[in-house]
Amino acid sequence: MRVLVVNPVGHDRWDYSDKKIYESYASEGTEVDVVSLPRGPESVETAEAYAEVEPLIIELVKGIHAGYDAVIVNCFLDPGVAKLRKILNNKVVVGPCEASLSLARNLSDKVAVVTVGGDVETLGLS
Repeated sequence: MRVLVVNPVGHDRWDYSDKKIYESYASEGTEVDVVSLPRGPESVETAEAYAEVEPLIIELVKGIHAGYDAVIVNCFLDPGVAKLRKILNNKVVVGPCEASLSLARNLSDKVAVVTVGGDVETLGLS
């Protein structure tokens, strides 16, 4: 299995460490590639940054997804995840927010999310 992890930022500072983290959890024989956007913000913490990276993520993934079985958008706001699922209807596409909340829902009736800022309300994710 091959998994593509997309860091939705305009730098590659986290690619190596993220690759090591994902590989430490991957099943034997799973290949993980981590890529960042060719341009974009330092991080995705605002509605503006979300709006900026979503089309960039979709463009990048559409161009390189062919050799992969799954795609992970490595951002807790899950930018582009829903749209990529529609575009790549035969591939698994996940983001950490939806995956974490799905797991949390099975573990407890109460869930809290600690964020870096208050702008998620404007994204309709609160």
